[in-house]
Amino acid sequence: SQAVETLQSRIDKFGLTEPVIRKQGVDRIYIEIPGAAEADSINSIIMGKGILNFRLVDSEATNAFNAYYNAHPSDTFTAKGDLLDLSIIPSDTEVLGLYTKDEYDLDERIGYLVVKKEAVLDGKHIKSAEIGSDQFTGKPQVNFVLDSEGAVIFGEFTTAHQGEPLAIVSDDKIKSYATIKEPITGGQVALSGFGLDEANNIKKILQTAWLNVPLTVESQQVIGASLGALAIKEGLTALTVGILAVMIFMLIWYKGAGINAVVAQLLNMFLLVSILSAFNLTLTLPSIAGMILTIGMAVDANVVIFERIKDELRLGKSRAASINAGFDRAFWAIMDSNITTFIAAIFMSQLGSGPIQGFAVSLAIGVISSVFTALFVSRLIFDFGTQTMKSEKLSISWRIR
Repeated sequence: SQAVETLQSRIDKFGLTEPVIRKQGVDRIYIEIPGAAEADSINSIIMGKGILNFRLVDSEATNAFNAYYNAHPSDTFTAKGDLLDLSIIPSDTEVLGLYTKDEYDLDERIGYLVVKKEAVLDGKHIKSAEIGSDQFTGKPQVNFVLDSEGAVIFGEFTTAHQGEPLAIVSDDKIKSYATIKEPITGGQVALSGFGLDEANNIKKILQTAWLNVPLTVESQQVIGASLGALAIKEGLTALTVGILAVMIFMLIWYKGAGINAVVAQLLNMFLLVSILSAFNLTLTLPSIAGMILTIGMAVDANVVIFERIKDELRLGKSRAASINAGFDRAFWAIMDSNITTFIAAIFMSQLGSGPIQGFAVSLAIGVISSVFTALFVSRLIFDFGTQTMKSEKLSISWRIR
């Protein structure tokens, strides 16, 4: 459905790892996100909080309210922040706090404004959004372009309300307000009053499709990681056993050259884990499966290279010549297989979701690191050995030295 696709797009833009999103029944959507520690932040992303809208400020009502509030500061709001006496403002308005950023980039309320309940414009008319900097203050701002309908609505509104203040509201907080000095008819608007993280969140949410119906959280559970941790532990055990088995085989079958393969494998795993960590990707069973497949592909590349070198040695070529010819002959065979695998991984990451996406991302990164370690690191080790060892012999199998 449209709602499921929109939520998938929204969550993907925030880099949340391997979400499971599926429809349940007629009016429910089930979402499961592994490795998500901040439930409130996740809810804000899913619900689309932070979406901008524009409200006209009632200046007369604002002045009257502030006079009342200054005279009765402790008798104006309830403990939850609701007005005790709704009669002090017009029925079509509400009181919202006016906020600015403090020295720690946190919201600090500096006053109250009375604004119209009905929004002039909301996020469904925003076609694109980018982050820029205020030319006067240097602080982050959100620059966005309205669609044709939104441009007409905003142009007509700003024409009809010149000289009146317009508030920018995000998550029921007024981020800034300004007097409409002239009609804004081009459909391009720049908004300030946001911290960098907040501006980025707003941009990402605005870049996804607009939900036509409001969402409410019916239930929420934070499940302990013990079961998942056990599965991850078993997966890592399988990964470790696989690496050790491959290394032992390479050392037995290819003797001295097997050390080359072992070093390349260790560096390959280091690069793969480092890249996954750098992108803050959660380690899950599908991603571990991708890493295990990477081991097989990496050692396969080493086997192809070593066998080509052995063929050259059988022809009576020197150590250096055999290494050069072996790598040259193996290059395209390795590249062909890895390129096709990489293309398949890219398609899976784009078209799949949840576990499939996690497997695909891990595999794609593994392909890149495998090619690098097999063709460049392994070659570097061979060249270093050729330059430092006086012997023309090469320990690469039981039968060829």
